[in-house]
Amino acid sequence: MSTEIAVIEAAIFAPAKELATRALAIRVTNNQDRACAAALGLGIASMAKRVHDSFDPIVDANFKAHKIAVAQRAAVLDPLESAKRHLASAIGGYDQEMERQRRAEEQRLQNEQREREAQENARLRREAEDRQLAEALAATELGDDDLAEAIVSAPTLVEFPPAAPVIVPSAVQAVAGASTRTVWKFKIVDASKIPREYLAVDEVKIGGVVRAMKGATAIPGVQAYPEAVTAFRS
Repeated sequence: MSTEIAVIEAAIFAPAKELATRALAIRVTNNQDRACAAALGLGIASMAKRVHDSFDPIVDANFKAHKIAVAQRAAVLDPLESAKRHLASAIGGYDQEMERQRRAEEQRLQNEQREREAQENARLRREAEDRQLAEALAATELGDDDLAEAIVSAPTLVEFPPAAPVIVPSAVQAVAGASTRTVWKFKIVDASKIPREYLAVDEVKIGGVVRAMKGATAIPGVQAYPEAVTAFRS
């Protein structure tokens, strides 16, 4: 097959390239240029037909062989891919549930820890206030009412211990070669609320309207215009 293609390329490639090069150099500024361009266009159409006649049987044969090979591969591979997706979904669902349970347990323990810390901080504040009051009473007993007043009026200084972090480790056991990651997806729940910047223009639908209505097209934001197209028949 490769030898056959090489023979065809040797006979077609050079003249096809020469035609394309000449055509790209054409500039149409008068009727003579137009006639020359039209003649080249017809020659290119004829060359294109020759290329199709030469290569299409080879391409079709290869395409059919490709389709057969793809179908045979799919017959074996598709059940495996389906099974792999099932396992990935099962593992992902388990991991998500374990993470939910871990977060819930971590939150519960954090709440308990905050409650214990609040109680301990309240105890430390009461002890500090009791010491401050005892110092003020001692100053009063010594007859120094000004000092006692100053002690009572001063802010109560309490040294609170730093908050202890609460972290619950994941209970999921990792398996080498099988990794789980979080992928965010979406679904449309109300298309009417989607902002304009996330909407795509339906160019196929607009094109159909323009081809049907031509200059009478009246779609806001769309301008229909004519464009001359020349066809070459081989």
